Amino acid sequence: FLTSANINLLADRILAGESGSDNERGLDSLRFITNSYAPQMAPGFIRSDALFVAIVLADENDKSSEFGNPDSNDFVNHMNQFKPNFENGTRAWVLNYIGTIRNENCDNLGGFIEIGTRYMRLVDASNGIKESICVADLANAVSNIRVRIVEMITAYPLKSRPDKNSIRVTLSGVVILEDAVNGWTLESEDQNGVVKYFIKFHGTSVPAADQKITVDYTPASAS
Repeated sequence: FLTSANINLLADRILAGESGSDNERGLDSLRFITNSYAPQMAPGFIRSDALFVAIVLADENDKSSEFGNPDSNDFVNHMNQFKPNFENGTRAWVLNYIGTIRNENCDNLGGFIEIGTRYMRLVDASNGIKESICVADLANAVSNIRVRIVEMITAYPLKSRPDKNSIRVTLSGVVILEDAVNGWTLESEDQNGVVKYFIKFHGTSVPAADQKITVDYTPASAS
């Protein structure tokens, strides 16, 4: 796998795929990476305590055929098995998509384009980010994906549904206010029929690696 020490190999590895099939098969590739490639070719790269992040850049829908049915939950189920939730209940994988998200053709050369519905199935299942490829500058898309990743790795899981008015959040003893820009927000996520609640941090309130997070609240079910 590529690091800062061998990033010069990136161009060669991209060129190696130029003569392959013209069908998008990103999901088959994702399964190959998560199933056999990483343990054999990059031992230690996949860690049980690390969030697995995939970013798809495409202008067509997926045409995978080697594994499962792309129009079903086969690939979602595979990723859930490959990276099950962490012990604290937070999700251990996320797929983000920069591609065709609506019916618009932005190919100046008149090439074929198609909405990436199969990719977006995994985005929706993992609460990832969808961004359009039909923009002149992808910097904003990349920035939004980065923010989403930071939110996921700093999310603070709650054991039960809280009384929102009772929530008090501190970082290393400093009180943080509810604020979707530079504070915290209460979020929920349906995981296989079970609703999980999280405190998510934003902007200047995203905790550093050595900061202590304390969340006090009264459960909504308390009388």
